[in-house]
Amino acid sequence: MFLVTGATGNVGAEPVRGPDAPVPDGARPVLGGLDDPGTLAGARDAGVRHVVLVSGGSAALADMSDPISRSLTLSERAVRDSGMAWTLLRPRAFMSNAPRWAPRLRAGDTVRVPFPDAPAACVDPRDVAAVAARSLVGRDPRGRVHELTGPHPRDQLAVLAEMLGRDLRCVGLTDGQARAEMERTLPAEYVDAIVRPDVQEVTGRPPRTFRQWAPAHAGAFR
Repeated sequence: MFLVTGATGNVGAEPVRGPDAPVPDGARPVLGGLDDPGTLAGARDAGVRHVVLVSGGSAALADMSDPISRSLTLSERAVRDSGMAWTLLRPRAFMSNAPRWAPRLRAGDTVRVPFPDAPAACVDPRDVAAVAARSLVGRDPRGRVHELTGPHPRDQLAVLAEMLGRDLRCVGLTDGQARAEMERTLPAEYVDAIVRPDVQEVTGRPPRTFRQWAPAHAGAFR
């Protein structure tokens, strides 16, 4: 038996349903939270042996003054201290965040982005789900922290422009302004698009590219 928290979200929906599969027979919703020691103790007492937590890169900062870093750090600590085997997944920026540009694209052909000429090693939520599934049912060792990224992509806006058949342009902050803003809250992996090998090491295949992700989500940009 497997429990998937956040089963209606971008990552959680993938191991439950996959892109086309129906909801499995016998699946039912329950309430709980992996940052709640009571929930974790209940899971352990019920026979759960292994927890895979989708966290984030900000957990590495352990910055208790930042609400995002604090939440992720405390969740990771709770899982590590639960008495169950654990695997931590720290995905970087998600490809599924790209629809944030949709309102501007509906209004015109220009969007404002930080680092308009820099690549970002965004990861497809399906790859995060694939690593989670392999960690649960495969031979991936317990007690590991996986830093999940996609490959170095082509510019995402260029991919969208080609897919939509539009002449899209981006304008943004200077590199210095954008870096100063991002470095206040984000770890270096976000700022410098450091590519990690974990997706391929766990799944046995390269991470999906933005070009592979975009066609299934084209409707969000039209």
